[in-house]
Order: sequence, then structure tokens, then C-alpha cells
Amino acid sequence: MLYLLQMTSRLNQCFVQSQPGFLHPASSFDMDKVKSTLKQIVRDWSDDGAPERAASYQPVLDEITLQFPPDKWSVEN
Repeated sequence: MLYLLQMTSRLNQCFVQSQPGFLHPASSFDMDKVKSTLKQIVRDWSDDGAPERAASYQPVLDEITLQFPPDKWSVEN
């Protein structure tokens, strides 16, 4: 997670190339999207994101299992 924070602090210095040879500072909207995407990657793929994954996804998985019990429904179908 510390790496993500270090990366997002460096993102404030990013530039966007809108045309060949023309760079301009990335907008705050662009930066917010990048930060959001990086946070989602951390949540979905890192050990640091495991508690948030459990809190977010486990209730959905539990409800699916409740509605479609494995003893009555086959995963292959």
C-alpha cells in the first residue's frame, strides 16, 4: 500500500500527450481516474486488499450460495 501512496504522489507530475510532440499536464479528472484504478488494482490483487475484498465480495458470494446451493446446482451448467 505504501508503494501505491508513493506512486499517487508522483502522479501529480504526469503529463498527457494529446498530439504528437505536444505534452500538457494531466487534468485533475485524469489523475482521479488513475488513482481510482490503482486503488482498485490494490484491492483486487494484493494482500493489503484482502480485508476490503472480504468485506465487499463475501456478502455477494454468500447470497449466491444461498440462492443457488451447490447440492442443487451444478457449476458446469
